[in-house]
Amino acid sequence: MASPEFPLAQFRYRNHSHGGSNPHPQSGNFQFTLFKLLGHLFNYALLGCVSIQVYVYALSFPHDNVLVKALVYSVFFLDLLQTGFATHYAWWVLAGGWGNELALLSTPWTLDTLAPLTALVAFLVQLFYLWRIWVIGGGRKILIPILAIIGLTATGSCVAAWYAGIALPNAGTGPLAQVTRRSLKTLNLGPAVTTWLTGSMACDIIITITLVALLAVHRNGALAATKRITHRAIRMAIETGAVTSVAVTVELALILNASTTSWYLMLGLLITKIYSNSLLASLNSRSPIFDGSTTAFWQPSTGRGNNTNVFSTSPSELAAADVELENTSLGAFEAKPGTLTGSQYEAEPV
Repeated sequence: MASPEFPLAQFRYRNHSHGGSNPHPQSGNFQFTLFKLLGHLFNYALLGCVSIQVYVYALSFPHDNVLVKALVYSVFFLDLLQTGFATHYAWWVLAGGWGNELALLSTPWTLDTLAPLTALVAFLVQLFYLWRIWVIGGGRKILIPILAIIGLTATGSCVAAWYAGIALPNAGTGPLAQVTRRSLKTLNLGPAVTTWLTGSMACDIIITITLVALLAVHRNGALAATKRITHRAIRMAIETGAVTSVAVTVELALILNASTTSWYLMLGLLITKIYSNSLLASLNSRSPIFDGSTTAFWQPSTGRGNNTNVFSTSPSELAAADVELENTSLGAFEAKPGTLTGSQYEAEPV
C-alpha cells in the first residue's frame, strides 16, 4: 500500500481560512490520534525500562542457564522489532498522513504485526512461568493438570492472536477504520481478539495463584533468612501477575467498547513491554540491589559445579560473586525437578 500523499493545497486553504492559525481538529480525529500518540510515547518509555533491565540482568547473572538467557534476549529482540513496526505505523498516521483523514482509515502492513508479536512475547513469558512452576513444585504429578491447562490456554491464545493479525488485512478496511462507527465485536475478528485476550488473562491469573501457593508452602518451616527471600518472591509473583492480568483485562474491556472509546489503541501498544518488564523484574529480583540489604545467597563463579550456597554480608564478596539463588525455590534455574530439599535452604556463615 502506497503512502498517503500529504494534501498540501487543502492544508494551505484551511490554514488561510483560519487567519494563519492551525485548523481546529475534529473531535473524533483528535481523540483517535491523541491516544495513538500517547501509546507510542509510553511504548518508547517502556522500551527504555526493558533495556535497563536487560543491562542489569546481563551484568548480574552471566552464568544463568543458557535457555533462560536465550529467552531474555529473544524477548528483548521481539520488543525492539515491535517498537520498529509501531514507529512505522506512527509515521504512517501522524507524519506521512498528517492532514489526510484517509490515513486514519488505512491499515499498513506493520499494524498487522502488532497483535502476533504481542501474543508471541506473552506466550514465551507464560511458558517460562510454566517451567518455573514445574521446578518449584519439585516435578510433582499433581501439577501436571494445572500445567497442561496453562500450556493449552497459552497456545490457543497465541494462535488466536496470529489469526487476527493474518486476517486483519482482509477485514475490509480493518477494525481501526471502524473505531468511530462500530465496535470490534461486530467484526469477524471479534472472536479471535476476545479469545486471545481472555486466554492471556486466564493464564496470568492461574500462574499467579499457583506460584503464590507453591512459594507459601516452601516458606512454612524455613529459616528466617529464607522466609524473607520467599516473601519477596511471593510479593513479586503477585505484583507481576497482577500487572499483566489487569493490563490484558482492561484491554479486552476497551476493545469490546471500541465504538465509544479509543483508549485500546494506546494500551494495545504497551502490552508487549508490560510482559517483558514482568519477566525481567522477576529475574532481576534475585539481585541484592533490589533487596534493600547486603544479605544475599551467592555462589562463587568457579564454573566447576560448586553448588554450595554461602551466606554472606560482605559487599566486596557480593560484588565478586554471581548473585544466583539457583538451587532454591526462588531461582531454580539450574535445579532439576525433585531436587529441591530443605537442606538447600540452610546457610553457612563465611
